[in-house]
Amino acid sequence: MKKIIIFVSLIFVFSCTNNNEEDFFGTECDTNDVYYITSDESRSVFNIITNKCIGCHGQDNSLGIVSLATYQDLISVNNLLDVINLDINNPSAMPPAGMPQLTDCEKSQLTSWVNNGYLYDEAQR
Repeated sequence: MKKIIIFVSLIFVFSCTNNNEEDFFGTECDTNDVYYITSDESRSVFNIITNKCIGCHGQDNSLGIVSLATYQDLISVNNLLDVINLDINNPSAMPPAGMPQLTDCEKSQLTSWVNNGYLYDEAQR
């Protein structure tokens, strides 16, 4: 009986964690062929910018100094990689503390995209 109670207790304790498969195995981050527009949303700079930046850096509601609303706006930002890689406690860090942060994968994809020449559309290869 004691073994059953211990077993049930262990199941209960381990079932109450919020770990998931990604916590244990990580996620695959594809930094090859990252485009502004692509049918593969996991490699789309547009999706990253829409999900993490446009709320403050959109054309109409730009709370930030810089607009990232269009492809042309985005490629004109000379220090994009600098500001996304700053420590979160730095007041110039983007996104700022308290806002949804870029994942390591998203930072790697943006870095790859910039370093490969701001590729626009996968369909135009």
